[in-house]
Amino acid sequence: MLVQGIVEIIRCVLCIRQGECRCARRTSGVDVGNSRKWLHVTDEDIRELDKFVVQSAAAQMRLRKELYFAFR
Repeated sequence: MLVQGIVEIIRCVLCIRQGECRCARRTSGVDVGNSRKWLHVTDEDIRELDKFVVQSAAAQMRLRKELYFAFR
């Protein structure tokens, strides 16, 4: 998946440079089930990450509010 992501970035840069997008084709989907198996990711890992993401988003929102009112 990492290599596919890098290739997509290169395609985007080429499209921007050339001013046209010849890469509008869709790539095949990622089989999440198989990816989870070979990456050794469990449902518990995903739940923990979700908690972290939600906490990080809440902290970021608090910081934005503090900065907004501090410089108002």
